[in-house]
Amino acid sequence: MNIKNLILTTTLAVSLNASAQQDNRGALQSFNFIELQGGGMMTVTNGNVGTGLIRPVAAFSVGRYFTPEFGMRLHVDGWQAKNKFEGETYKWKYATGNIDCLFNMTQLLDNSKKGHPLNFILLCGIGAAKIWDAEEVKTYTDFNKQKLVHNLRAGMRLETNMAKPVGLSLEIDANNIGTHFQSQHNNFSDWMFSAMLGVSVRFGHKFSTVKPAAVAVAPRVAEPQPVKETPVQPEVKKETPAPAVAFHEEIFYKIRGSQPSEADMEKLQRAADYLKQHPTATIIVVGYADKGTGTPAVNMKYSEKRAATVKDILVNKYGADAGRISIAAKGDTVQPFPENDLNRVSIIDGTTKK
Repeated sequence: MNIKNLILTTTLAVSLNASAQQDNRGALQSFNFIELQGGGMMTVTNGNVGTGLIRPVAAFSVGRYFTPEFGMRLHVDGWQAKNKFEGETYKWKYATGNIDCLFNMTQLLDNSKKGHPLNFILLCGIGAAKIWDAEEVKTYTDFNKQKLVHNLRAGMRLETNMAKPVGLSLEIDANNIGTHFQSQHNNFSDWMFSAMLGVSVRFGHKFSTVKPAAVAVAPRVAEPQPVKETPVQPEVKKETPAPAVAFHEEIFYKIRGSQPSEADMEKLQRAADYLKQHPTATIIVVGYADKGTGTPAVNMKYSEKRAATVKDILVNKYGADAGRISIAAKGDTVQPFPENDLNRVSIIDGTTKK
């Protein structure tokens, strides 16, 4: 699989996963990312500047934001560099590898939102630069004796909403780099400046859980009613119907599971006993799936299978009357519990007729 197909596949997988997450998620906590960048770079030394020295640069990085405010990345960039010596230009190939720290200043100044449309990020890092194919060098110095030099980086980034699975960025960097990078033999470091546009794929997002706020209902005050005298009626005794007896149990599952655990089999035994003890009772089994995993279509199939499996066990293992058991499936359209993993559940409710 080539790099293009790998990026497309990863982007699709992350997008599908994001579509299945809860709508009531809270603030962003952490996430991972990979990024591809491309743009231009220019080396500056001995007064040599100008658009003629701008060369293409490409970069790849992987990293993680441990908090919304702070992250780190492993960043590799390079391609071809260019400089002048005594009026003539020469080129060579290079690559730099850096470990960079990322500081999201937008999040540091305002962390009250779930995701900012645009983030301003400061970065700094340390690493090394490697050079090769330097045959065009016009000065014969220590260039070929030292091809690995230091690289110190500082820069800034603008990046789109980090809570989304795919993002765009603009990055400008200044690199302080060893003098041998440009075939110089003095004791002064050189500078390399770069500007790049990037596309990043974010995955493994973690969000805080938001519980729905309870709505306070004011007590209803009954208005005073006029007292009416009613004629005394002879007392008629009526038979009081037997009170309805309710039944409720919850069967929880592991991810992608539809078979009750050994501990939950006792709950199914109680459901079967309830039907036998109350000849007029009926029960309904409703299957659910969590929004945090899968897709709506897949989750609907899991919820259907969970409800059907419960009914099958009640009828075939415990001898319950199939005609008094109904089933339903909600998929991930209804989430009965605030905690995501608890929504992999079948809920059994039963009532008796008065």
